[in-house]
Amino acid sequence: MKKIDLCYLHIGTEKTGTTSIQKALADGRTTLLENHILYPVSLGERNHVKLALSCYKGNRRIDFFERVLAQSDMSLEDFRDSMVKEFHDELEMYELRQVVISNEHLSAVLNDSVSIEELFKFLNDYFLRIIVVVYLRRQDRLATSLHTTRILSGSSQFGDVFSLQGGGSRYEYAKLIKSYQDIFGKENIIIRRYQEGGLVQGDSLHDFLSVTSLDKYVAPVGLVNENASLSEKAQEFLAYFNKEIPKFIDGMPNPLYGDIQRLLRDSFSGPGFYPAISEAKAFYSIYSEGNEYIRSVYFPEDASLFNEDFTMYREKGANRLCVEDAMKITASIWSQLHFEMEEKLAAEKAEAKEVVVNESQLCKEDKRNMLKRVVDFIFRRNSDI
Repeated sequence: MKKIDLCYLHIGTEKTGTTSIQKALADGRTTLLENHILYPVSLGERNHVKLALSCYKGNRRIDFFERVLAQSDMSLEDFRDSMVKEFHDELEMYELRQVVISNEHLSAVLNDSVSIEELFKFLNDYFLRIIVVVYLRRQDRLATSLHTTRILSGSSQFGDVFSLQGGGSRYEYAKLIKSYQDIFGKENIIIRRYQEGGLVQGDSLHDFLSVTSLDKYVAPVGLVNENASLSEKAQEFLAYFNKEIPKFIDGMPNPLYGDIQRLLRDSFSGPGFYPAISEAKAFYSIYSEGNEYIRSVYFPEDASLFNEDFTMYREKGANRLCVEDAMKITASIWSQLHFEMEEKLAAEKAEAKEVVVNESQLCKEDKRNMLKRVVDFIFRRNSDI
C-alpha cells in the first residue's frame, strides 16, 4: 500500500493528561475521518495499548499487558498477527493523509532501544514521516501521582512513593528521549512540559490539539480529572483493604472487591498523600544530569528543565491511619451501603406494586373482554333464532 504522509505518535508520559487526549480523539473520530485523519480503532478503541503490547520486547513482567492478553484469549504471537492485519485493513479502508496514535505505555514500558526499534520498523512501513509527541512531568510529582494510581489499581503498599521497584526507568527521561531521537530522529521529537506555564491554555488536551493542528477538527471538551484522589487516610485504608480483598485474582477482576473505591470517594475525596519535602528533593536530584541534557538540547534558553517549586510537600511524612480513623471510615461505608440498600428495596417495592397494579388492570380488561365476547355470542345466537 502507498505510505501515508504523516503519523503523530503520542507516547505519554503517564499522568500527563493522556486520558483526556485519548477521549477527545476517540470522540472526534467521525470529524477527523471526514478530513482524512484517522484515530485507529484497530489498535484500541480509545487507548492504543495493542500497539505497545505487540512491540514490547523487554523481559519485565507487565501485569496490565498480561490482563489484556488474557482477555483476548490469544497467544502473544496470534495477538500480534491479529493487530497487524486489523491495522493494515483499517488503513486501506480510507483515503488518508494523517494518522494519530496515542498510548502512554509507549514511554512507560517501551523505553528500551530494542522495543522502540520494533515500534519504528512497524510504523515505518506505513508512514512517510512519524512525529513523536511526549509530555514530561517532574519526576517527584509523577511518582507522587503514581503512588495514588498504584493503590487504586490494587496495591497494598502505602507511603512508598519513591520506591524504584519495577519502574525506575520510567523516570529516566534522558534515556527515553535519546532512544527515541536515535531511532526516529531528533527533528521528529516534540517535547512538552507538563507544568504551570508549559501548556497551551494550561492543560495537555488544548496543548496537544494545538501542537498537532488538530484543534481545527477536534473540540477540546471532556477533560478527565486524572488527579481526582482519595484523601490521605482513605488511601491508606484502601491499601489495607486491597491486602485483605485483592482487586484482581489471576489477572481477572475479583467480584468480592465490589464498589469500595466509589464508596470511599463519595465521602473521603480530597488531597492525597504527599511525602516529606526532603524526600521529594532527594528523588528529583537523582535525575538532574539527565534533565540537564534535555534542557540543553531542547530548551537551551531556560535555566532548568522544570520549575523547582516544592511547596506542595510537607515537612514530615504521613499522618498514619489509626484505629479510630479506620472505624470512622468503616462506619461511613456501612451507613452509605445501608442507605443505598434501603433505596434499592424501596424502588423494587414500588416496581413490584406497579406490576401488581398493571396485572390487576389487565385482569379487569380481560374480564371486560370476556363479557363482551359472551354478549356478542348471545346476540349472534338470538339473531340466528
